[in-house]
Amino acid sequence: MDKRITCCLAAILIGSFFLTSCCSDTDLKIINPLRAWIPYKSQQELKFKSEFGDTIIFNAVTREYNQQATDKACGAYDIQTIQTSLSTPSDSTFSTLITISHEVVFGIKVYSLNTKANNLDIKFNTVSELFISEDFRDKYLQELPVNGKTYQQVLHVYGNRMPGNLFFADILYAKNIGLVGFKTFDEKWYVLI
Repeated sequence: MDKRITCCLAAILIGSFFLTSCCSDTDLKIINPLRAWIPYKSQQELKFKSEFGDTIIFNAVTREYNQQATDKACGAYDIQTIQTSLSTPSDSTFSTLITISHEVVFGIKVYSLNTKANNLDIKFNTVSELFISEDFRDKYLQELPVNGKTYQQVLHVYGNRMPGNLFFADILYAKNIGLVGFKTFDEKWYVLI
């Protein structure tokens, strides 16, 4: 009988150790290498130029906040999130959100403010270097030359056709730089200047 009680107590102690140790630091903080995927400062202006000399300006606004999450074992916890919003005066219905959160997840969402339909919506795991989203066309490239410059760690993402003045057929987004280029559905490539 004494052996059973001792075994039960040992099992309870070991089980409680595992439950409390996994919950000791439940808040999900952004790891430093992930911060390089959002290089924008708040109120930053980005200029892009097409091969035909057309220019488009984006205004970047960056904010940091905590999302709230819960699970059965650990209860409530915070998920640190940094998000940049890109807007342009040339199309007030166009919106782009670039987000990092959940310690390792990077995402880009482009949509119409009028319809909430997505032009593109990707999620990328920066540790495994694999897309979490489903689009089979999207690529992660170790390096890519664009307009005479070579960029490291570039996402080449394809968009879905939508009505509107400005939506992305393709985007090129590089770690430490941000959006380096995009193609519109009228076949114009724009690159960062």
